[in-house]
Amino acid sequence: MNKGYTISNVEGKSISSLFEYEADASLDHKGWTIRSYSAAGIDYAMLIAGKDSATFPLHDDPNEWFGYVVEGSGELHLGSETDHSETVTYQSGDIIIFKPNTYHGWKKHIRMF
Repeated sequence: MNKGYTISNVEGKSISSLFEYEADASLDHKGWTIRSYSAAGIDYAMLIAGKDSATFPLHDDPNEWFGYVVEGSGELHLGSETDHSETVTYQSGDIIIFKPNTYHGWKKHIRMF
């Protein structure tokens, strides 16, 4: 198990609480894994693409997501459920914010949280 820390304020003093979360899980797309957990009312996910990863197809999510590209570069595909209509090139240090129900897919190598 991996571990994480939640830092809280209790009576004016910062304290830490330890939590554990599952290791990376494989996704249904070649070369892709995800690391996720929930703590302190915040959902976290890190999407990791290996060097031999396949293109991650267009999909949507009912939630809003914040993405930060930790390393690598590639293409973010945007569109509808059936049509890829725009491509955004991303690289290390970029921030990507997904509004709810926005179709997107990934190509190339990324490590993002």
